[in-house]
Amino acid sequence: PKATDFAHASERVAAKAHELGRTNWEWVVAVLEACVRGVYEDLTGVAKGGEIALCKELMGLHLFATDGSISRASSLVWADEPRWQKRCEKVAGLCFCVLKDGPDQRDVALALVRGAGLGQLTAMVEERRVIDVLQDDEDDAKAFKAKVEQTVQSFEFARGLHAVIAHTHESSGKAQRHSLAHVTQEMRKITFKATKQKLRSGLFWKG
Repeated sequence: PKATDFAHASERVAAKAHELGRTNWEWVVAVLEACVRGVYEDLTGVAKGGEIALCKELMGLHLFATDGSISRASSLVWADEPRWQKRCEKVAGLCFCVLKDGPDQRDVALALVRGAGLGQLTAMVEERRVIDVLQDDEDDAKAFKAKVEQTVQSFEFARGLHAVIAHTHESSGKAQRHSLAHVTQEMRKITFKATKQKLRSGLFWKG
């Protein structure tokens, strides 16, 4: 059988499961997993290391969705960035697929994206930094930066760091090359950049 045969078989199984009013029959799960495997193996076998081309007939391949339903691959989305899935679950129009766990799960998903029209989350949305700053937050950030710099550039901090360096060199039998004055001078060159307290990211549709 070819990939199109497996796609048509999955469509018939989905229709039968819908007719019976239940999708989680063991035989339904087994057959759909076999259909996905058949499509994947045929696509990769035909491509033989080349690019997999989108086939309209394969867009009828049916997969399980996270809500327990069975839908066309072309209407589902693969969460290739798993940590984004929870943030997108309530977005209208986004329904995520469920693929069998395995070492080649990502390869299977990519083949379905290219050959069966399965959506890919990172191709649809992107993460951007969102900054929500109030003047008080900015003032606090600057004050905290000043305290950190004061601590790092202090003689006490340099002396402690020098002691650690000296101990490390002694333990390894190496000669100490950095004097306390040198360490103090170098530490006073260090500066920091203040970041605001309310710093977060958001997901946005790609243009």
